[in-house]
Amino acid sequence: TAAAAPGGSGGCLPAAADETAAADETTAAALAAEAAVRRRAEEERAAASQLLAYAYTSGMARAGVSLVQRQPVRDACFGIDLVSKAASMGSDLASYSLGQWHEEGSHGLPHDLAEAKFWYSTVPACATRHLDASLVRRAAARVGEIDTEAAAWASAEAAANAAIDEALAGI
Repeated sequence: TAAAAPGGSGGCLPAAADETAAADETTAAALAAEAAVRRRAEEERAAASQLLAYAYTSGMARAGVSLVQRQPVRDACFGIDLVSKAASMGSDLASYSLGQWHEEGSHGLPHDLAEAKFWYSTVPACATRHLDASLVRRAAARVGEIDTEAAAWASAEAAANAAIDEALAGI
């Protein structure tokens, strides 16, 4: 027969303590694994949200530009609304398009160099990229060119006004 362990427990206490320690380790490992899975899920959720936002903004910009410029289906008002929303959400295509359309005074938008300059100036910092690097550089260059053109226009207007004032003074 087997000898009894000290204290008359028959060796059950040390085995129970080992099982408890093993269960604690298993529980800790399971909790750590669960936490790792939750972190990974949150990372993937954030990445999926960013991808969805990119796709949404991208699609909105492209659909808007298409509605403004394409035939036979054309709805410039709705297209400009979509492009404006996409630009405000960080689409370089939408920002560039709004800058160009305001500069030209096309597609129902007024000729407004200040507005064109604003939209061109946002292109380099946009998060949603569709334009190639040359158009991004062109947008940045147009900001400076618009300032130069506006200064020349203001100077010419001032000279014309001075000539008119002088002519009127002689009457």
